[in-house]
Amino acid sequence: MKHLMDDVASYKSAVALLAVHSAIAFNDAVLDKLDDSAKGKRKPDHSTASKKTRAACTARKIDIAGVNHLEVLLGKKTEYSYRGIIDENTAKSAANHAEKFASWANKNVLKREPLHA
Repeated sequence: MKHLMDDVASYKSAVALLAVHSAIAFNDAVLDKLDDSAKGKRKPDHSTASKKTRAACTARKIDIAGVNHLEVLLGKKTEYSYRGIIDENTAKSAANHAEKFASWANKNVLKREPLHA
C-alpha cells in the first residue's frame, strides 16, 4: 500500500482495498496477541472482529482509540470492494486509517516499534 501511495492517483482503488485488508490481517495478529487461545484458530468475521479487539483491550486496560480506525475501514469494505470508483482523497484517507491502526497496534498491543518502509 505504501509503495502505491507514490502514485495514488493511478492506484487509488488498490490503495483503499489494501488499506482495508491490511488492517483486517493486522487485527488478526492483535487478536492473537490478546488471546492466547485464539492463536492459529480461525478469526471472527470482520463485522465482529473489532468488537472482540475492543473488548479484549478494555479488559486489559489498553487504550482503544486505534480500534476506531479499524472500524472506519471495516465500515467501508463493501463500498471499496463493490461500489465503483474510489477517488484519490478516499484512498489517502483509507491509507491514513490503516497507518494509524497499525501504529496504535504496534505501540499499545504488540509493544514494538513500527516498521518503516
